[in-house]
Amino acid sequence: MNKGRVPTWESHLVRRATQGELIAFEIIVDTYRPTLMALAVRKLRNADDANDAVQETFVKAFRAIRTLNPDRPIRPWLARICTNCCIDFARSRRR
Repeated sequence: MNKGRVPTWESHLVRRATQGELIAFEIIVDTYRPTLMALAVRKLRNADDANDAVQETFVKAFRAIRTLNPDRPIRPWLARICTNCCIDFARSRRR
């Protein structure tokens, strides 16, 4: 198994995205949007709210992509950002 290993295509995309190449980040978005949507729907139980949380996830990820180590997997990093966005969204909705 490749547990903990980053696919070379993924590290290549992250490297290109950290250098400011927008198409690389768009590929990351297209690749991981379904996974993050499923996570957000499970957490928020509402497709519209989940879509907003995933959109916010990608905005935050875009702003912070330069802090990501390209040798680390991107999916757990995005999932943590998405989880935090869902928590923030649920808190703001309660008010």
